[in-house]
Amino acid sequence: MENDVVNFCTSQKGVSNFGLVIDIIAALLIWKFGIPAVADRDGGDRLAINVPDTEERKERHQSLVFLYDLAFGAGIWLLILGFSLQLVANWLS
Repeated sequence: MENDVVNFCTSQKGVSNFGLVIDIIAALLIWKFGIPAVADRDGGDRLAINVPDTEERKERHQSLVFLYDLAFGAGIWLLILGFSLQLVANWLS
């Protein structure tokens, strides 16, 4: 049983499938967290009227910006890794 799993994971089909799964996860990360926008990264509200920005609110916004940037970056690197694995699978026999 273990030998079959190892053989599949090192086969062309296994590496290609693993790359495809990584690509799907990466696409979901990019879809969920989106490409980071340049506008409004300082935490200000565009439509709020007479609502002061508190320090706590600005810190929370900055931590969300960091989370979105981190998830988007991870999605891009996972996408590159997934496509690379699919390319490598083409040379496996």
